[in-house]
Amino acid sequence: MSFLNQYSFLIAAIVGVVLLGFLLFRKSVDRSSVITFSALILGLLLSFFLLRPGTSSSQKVDEVLGQIGSGQPVLLQFQSDY
Repeated sequence: MSFLNQYSFLIAAIVGVVLLGFLLFRKSVDRSSVITFSALILGLLLSFFLLRPGTSSSQKVDEVLGQIGSGQPVLLQFQSDY
């Protein structure tokens, strides 16, 4: 189950590309099919690189504790990469 959780975007993207490729190119290869297929691949690549989680801006505990609060109420949101 952990494998599916970590690679769900990649699995869904591959299934979507294969399925759309099969549906678009089963009869013939024309310009609109190639454009649609290319747009799907470009959209998936862009969304992967723009939406993937990055590294934290604060690595040291003291630095994080100094940023939390500073006399103001704070809403903390913890996220996991997986």
